[in-house]
Amino acid sequence: MREKTPLTNLHVFWINLRERPVRRAAMIALLTSLGASHTRIEAVGKDEVAHLLASHALHLLDGISMGIPSARSPVRRRDGVFSSAEVGCTLSHLRAIDAAWRMGVDQALVMEDDVSNASLLYTQADTDLPCSPAVPA
Repeated sequence: MREKTPLTNLHVFWINLRERPVRRAAMIALLTSLGASHTRIEAVGKDEVAHLLASHALHLLDGISMGIPSARSPVRRRDGVFSSAEVGCTLSHLRAIDAAWRMGVDQALVMEDDVSNASLLYTQADTDLPCSPAVPA
């Protein structure tokens, strides 16, 4: 039985592309060794983004387009142009948030399979969680 800690209710949702089995194995090993409750989220890849757009299941808002972004800082996208990888990344995170909501977890940590210092991020999350916004009941 898992020791009761401030992280007992924290569930980790980690994003992984199907074609990245080495990263998947590393995340499973790491999170298992930490005793973390976790769920793998299938990442939305470029092909899925293209399919969602072609099937009209995904609509870009006015002023937003896909293409090759400018050389400007990716943090401040004023040109409204996003790569399919950026759209896929955003959709992957939304998929993780949706999974957390559907599972009804009390606390969730969303990370990608290439996160640096995942163990540090997980073990110190109890100090960061009080600063996180609460989900209304």
